[in-house]
Amino acid sequence: MTDYVRYRKGAPILRIEIAGNWRAEDFSGFFDEIDHLYNLAAYTLLPFENRFNHLDAWWRLDRRRRDWYEPISVQADLEFEVLRQRLDVRQFLAVSNRPSGFYPLQVKAIDFASPGFSDFFGFAEALSKVSDFVLGVTDRILMREDRGIDREKKRQEVLGLKLDNAKKLLELGDATGLDKEQKERLLRDALGVDHAIEGRLINGQVKSVTYRPRG
Repeated sequence: MTDYVRYRKGAPILRIEIAGNWRAEDFSGFFDEIDHLYNLAAYTLLPFENRFNHLDAWWRLDRRRRDWYEPISVQADLEFEVLRQRLDVRQFLAVSNRPSGFYPLQVKAIDFASPGFSDFFGFAEALSKVSDFVLGVTDRILMREDRGIDREKKRQEVLGLKLDNAKKLLELGDATGLDKEQKERLLRDALGVDHAIEGRLINGQVKSVTYRPRG
C-alpha cells in the first residue's frame, strides 16, 4: 500500500474537534484508534470471499492493552469495557484484494489549540463509515447525560446502542458466512475502539465530529 497520498482539493474531510490537555501518548493512541477504525471500515467493503478467507490467521492479542484482557463474553465486554483481541486489519488489507482506490488514512491538518481540531482524509466510503460510527458514540454520550432516564433502563439502552453501532459498522448480517465466535471477535474489536472514543468524549478531549463529502 502507498504510505502517503497528497491531498487533492475537494476530497472528503473528517474533522474531529478537540479540546483540553493532551499528552503525546494521548495523541498517538487516539490517532491509532481512528486509523484502526478506518481500516475496519475498509475491511467491511471487501467482497465476502476476500473478507472472511482465513480470517482467524489475522487475530492477535493487543499487547498495548494487555491489562484489559479477560476471556469473557461480548455482553461482559459491553458492561466492563474489556478488549480481548484485535484484528490486524492493515496487514490483512495489504495482502488481500483491497477495495478499488483504497489508500491509508492521511492527516491533512492539526490545530493543537484548545479548542483545536484534527482533519483526516482518505478513501471516501471508509471515511464516511468512520464518521457514522463516531457520531453514534457521540449521540450515545448525550443520551447518557439525560438524567430523566431511569438508570437501569439507560444502562440497557446504552448496551444496545453500543452493539447496534458496532454491528452497523461491521455489517454483521446472516449472509456473511461467519460463525458465532468470529462475529463476537469482530464485535470485541469494534467495541474496543468505541470504548477509546467514548473515554475521550467523556473527559472532554473530543468535542464533536464533522464529515464533509467535499473538503
